[in-house]
Parts: sequence; C-alpha cells; structure tokens
Amino acid sequence: MVAAEAMAHGTPVLASDVGGIGTVLGKGQGGHMLPLSSTPADWAQAITQITSNSDLYRHLVDASFERAHGRLSWDSWAEGILTIAKTLENAPRRRIAAA
Repeated sequence: MVAAEAMAHGTPVLASDVGGIGTVLGKGQGGHMLPLSSTPADWAQAITQITSNSDLYRHLVDASFERAHGRLSWDSWAEGILTIAKTLENAPRRRIAAA
C-alpha cells in the first residue's frame, strides 16, 4: 500500500523484492527493486543512481504517477472485478451431485 501511495504522488520507489511489491511497481515503471540480500551500500548506490540522474528521476516520477493513476486506481480495480464477474457469469455451470 505504501508503494502505491508513493507512486500516486509521483515518488519513485526503492523496495526489497518481496511479496507483491513487484506487481505494484511493474517492470521498472515506478522505481527499482533490490534483492532482499542487498547491503546498505547497495541501497546507497540505488539512491545515488536515481538522484544524480535527472533524466532517470523524471522518467521514474512520470512513470510511477501514470501507473498509479492508471492500473492502481479504484476505477481500474473496479473494472477488473467487473470483467472477472462477467466472465464467471458467462461460464458454464456444473451441477453438483446430491450425496
């Protein structure tokens, strides 16, 4: 949730590669994933890479904002749920035999 909120404000995200964070970030669209085994030096290098390269920083700001307001918005989630519901509604039904 924190990563999605940061992205909604156009903040690039640096996160450990755990759980569903990769799904939220997309493939480099909203920030960078670091392995769980990353050292403090690895984190410092990633921060320096983003903050010292204005083109990369601007790209991550724009991409994170667009991803958050596109794929991670409540409208997008609702649309996805409706698509699943319609698929299930049109799926063939199976009868369950009485015991």
